[in-house]
Amino acid sequence: MPRYFWRSLTSAFALLLAPTSTRGFVWETIEPSSNLEYHDCYNDFKCARLSVRLDWLDLENPHKVDIAIIKLPATVPDNDTSFGGSVLLNPGGPGGSGVTLALEWGKQAQSILDGNKHYEIIGFDPRGVNFTTPHANCYPDPLTAAANTYLVSGIGPLEPGEDARTKWRMALNSAYAKSCAATLDREGGILRYASTASVARDMVEIIDKIEELREKESEAEIPRNVTECNIGKKQPARLQYLGFSYGTILGNTFASMFPGRVGRMVLDGVADANDYTAGTWLTNLQDADEIIDYFYKLCFEIGTQCPLLENTDTSWEDIKKRVGDVIANLRDSPISFNAPSGPVLLRDVDVYAVLRTALYQPKMFFPVVYQGLYILLNGNYDAFGSAWESIYPKLDNLCPSNNPPPSPLDALAIISCSDGEDKTKLGVDYWDDYVSQLRNQSEVLASPWAEASFLCSGWDIRPKYRYSGPFKTPEPDSAVVEGKPAAPLLFLSGRLDPVTPLRNAFAMAAGHPDSSVLIQESVGHCALVTARSNCTEAFVREYFEHGSVPESGTACEPECGALEICEEEESGGAPMLRRRRLGMGGAPFHRGF
Repeated sequence: MPRYFWRSLTSAFALLLAPTSTRGFVWETIEPSSNLEYHDCYNDFKCARLSVRLDWLDLENPHKVDIAIIKLPATVPDNDTSFGGSVLLNPGGPGGSGVTLALEWGKQAQSILDGNKHYEIIGFDPRGVNFTTPHANCYPDPLTAAANTYLVSGIGPLEPGEDARTKWRMALNSAYAKSCAATLDREGGILRYASTASVARDMVEIIDKIEELREKESEAEIPRNVTECNIGKKQPARLQYLGFSYGTILGNTFASMFPGRVGRMVLDGVADANDYTAGTWLTNLQDADEIIDYFYKLCFEIGTQCPLLENTDTSWEDIKKRVGDVIANLRDSPISFNAPSGPVLLRDVDVYAVLRTALYQPKMFFPVVYQGLYILLNGNYDAFGSAWESIYPKLDNLCPSNNPPPSPLDALAIISCSDGEDKTKLGVDYWDDYVSQLRNQSEVLASPWAEASFLCSGWDIRPKYRYSGPFKTPEPDSAVVEGKPAAPLLFLSGRLDPVTPLRNAFAMAAGHPDSSVLIQESVGHCALVTARSNCTEAFVREYFEHGSVPESGTACEPECGALEICEEEESGGAPMLRRRRLGMGGAPFHRGF
């Protein structure tokens, strides 16, 4: 699988795949337990490894999954009347690390949610992901995995009419599936047990164990004459959840499978669950090219601050055409230059990969990409050398002795191919037509996006536990009635999202009575992490505290423009935001998802 595919497919999420903040703590020092046992880690955090059943459908199966869980404690004790409980996070992917998300965004999440109530933030790595074991490693060592990455990259992306290339890629996908089966399908292996349905069931266990631990710690405070009879019937634990991108699939699956366990659920950057479980991934790119145009429009708007602007430009279309012509020329005439690791061939797909990344996080990446394209247009190719190393690292940096985390690509495969329909009977004509359909949605994202579904073309391994719908819940009841959500679901979306368009939020909300779609007038993937908005954050905070949602279709303006960052300042209550200009060489807003 080409490296440009993974970086462009998950983009902001890919920044979490090799996080620096997860270094310095050895998870193996924690003994897994069927009870939730926290240990100090990463300074302000608590970590645990929770053992759950590998096979939720077979109580006789003795094998376990050890889930890596991290907690950012609330700013008040659990017994404080303002304590609001636990909020679980998922950053998307599939294959994104909830542990890393909590480490890098947990404190900001807490600042958004905390008002009259104060919450602890819980991140966890789903099955096959990052620090959760067993790992999803389909190759015997990272060097072999890297070699395959470069092999597929050399063959090139999916293109309509390139039948020989498609057949080669299909054969490699089949070989990849066989490699996964050989290493992960042994007894106790994760291969058939990493579906979203299994992870949703894990979340039931997680919230039950959180509640169990909380009750155990508070037992000493309950008077001896108080019995279960006079304190009322115990209600099962309810999930409070904030999920992004694929995390909305996970949240929607949980709500549909276990509606009586839903407390609060915010789904941001909404994916179409029906399209995802069909394995087609055809409801994602409808707004992507509009953001490409926005990239050039913003350049023209900021004038001389944008290095791509020339004196002769009379509109943003002039900039777009000039850049597009140079990129198109690279298709037939690649450019070679020297990087620290050796000679490099720069192709159109490599430049598109960088441009695609910018669509996810405009605030973070637009200034950098403006500069990079300026270098390209001016022929200063050697300047790409250092930057190239961050995209295509040296092979010796992937040496097994460095003990890198599991490959996110392997986690993507075992989760998404398990969740989707079987694609092994589909031939070249299907994939040609498939890429053509995606090209009608987005010229820039079509080929890399097709890889997500195409990866499963050789995947003949079916999961033990799978949920494919219906994605719906009964009417919510704030009285906390058995079998019903305690509050409606809150769907959240930016106005323009490159891979989870706003229309998906309305489509998914239709299956959940009284739910609401809150729109943020921002551009990029997922609203809460691409722009800050006092309005959006106030609605989210109100929802977690009271379970109330705004009128569906309500829109919120961000506090800061596309090239400005928002900083918090105290205002006597919840932190408010003020703006600061982000220059072409400024630091990024945050690392993203």
